[in-house]
Amino acid sequence: RRKKMYIVKNIQRIIFVMLLCGMLLASIPARAAEVAVVDIVRVIDASSPGKAGQEYIDKVRAELDAELSSYVKGLGNSKEAASLTEQKRLELARRFDQEFFYVLNILMKNLKEVAHGWLNNNKRGAKVIVAGGSVLAVSSGVDVSEDILRLFNEVKVDFTKGR
Repeated sequence: RRKKMYIVKNIQRIIFVMLLCGMLLASIPARAAEVAVVDIVRVIDASSPGKAGQEYIDKVRAELDAELSSYVKGLGNSKEAASLTEQKRLELARRFDQEFFYVLNILMKNLKEVAHGWLNNNKRGAKVIVAGGSVLAVSSGVDVSEDILRLFNEVKVDFTKGR
């Protein structure tokens, strides 16, 4: 139940950030031929870096869950077990959030680099890439998610590097 709450909470954060970015980009005036759209969530979910990030997060979650279980067992029947357990759970939740956003930042940094590379070399005349999650409707001709996904799959990310 807690795990689902963390996942839902983090998904809500991602959607909020995407909508905010989309609103900012949507305010840029551009002709239709100059706009390309990318479904960021779909690209990250389907990509090799995104799957590696999910594996990393799943591993972190398992390690934190094991740490909490071990901690609770070590408390025994202490009078303060409930409050100490809650404090530990909150500490581990903060650590999880830090790791989650660490992974998200790496993915977005790499995705932006790929998107800039595509934008600089595209033959469609696109001058702007807009996040698909913030667009009400999109013509299939401006959706370049598959192109970005293909390029993003070539990116190798090591989430343990620098940790």
